[in-house]
Amino acid sequence: MPELRRAAVVVLSLLLGLAAQADDGTVDLDSVDTGHTIDQDTLDTGHTRSLDSVDTGHTVDQDSLDTGHTTSLDSADTGKTVDQDSLDTGTMESLDAAEAAPEAPPSLPAALPQIADDSLRAQAQAARDTLVDAEHRYAAANAAYSEMRAHDFPRGEAAAAIVKEHTAARLAYEQASAGYTEILQQVDPAAIDD
Repeated sequence: MPELRRAAVVVLSLLLGLAAQADDGTVDLDSVDTGHTIDQDTLDTGHTRSLDSVDTGHTVDQDSLDTGHTTSLDSADTGKTVDQDSLDTGTMESLDAAEAAPEAPPSLPAALPQIADDSLRAQAQAARDTLVDAEHRYAAANAAYSEMRAHDFPRGEAAAAIVKEHTAARLAYEQASAGYTEILQQVDPAAIDD
């Protein structure tokens, strides 16, 4: 720090000398010399450290860093490789099947014909009511199924539930339709009022 102070004093002295003579015109450098020039050798503090003195003796060889725990790719193999074929659930659909137009919902049955036999008319009415309910259920299930296939959503258990309901609703409709047709076939044409 003393050296910096001395250097600052020298610089300030030179600047003040130049400022004082600024009005006089050109200043000769020799005339500004105060005789206080400091030799660089005088600034040597004697504390220079060689690189050898910084060596701590703790250099670590890279070989000594080897922990002996290197894991090869073969040792990382768990033996649990899953074949893609084993992941096939058996429920995959081709794109062509997914692009097929949705089934049209069933149409409601015609009005119940006039039947003179009260018992047969009651059976026919019950069969027709069952068929109408089955048609509504099948139409709703068909719409949900078509929507799912059009958007490929939802998936998983929700998709399985939609498919299950679609299958059950179609089966219920087919059974109700067959039951209603069977009742109508029992009707004697002579018992139906025109």
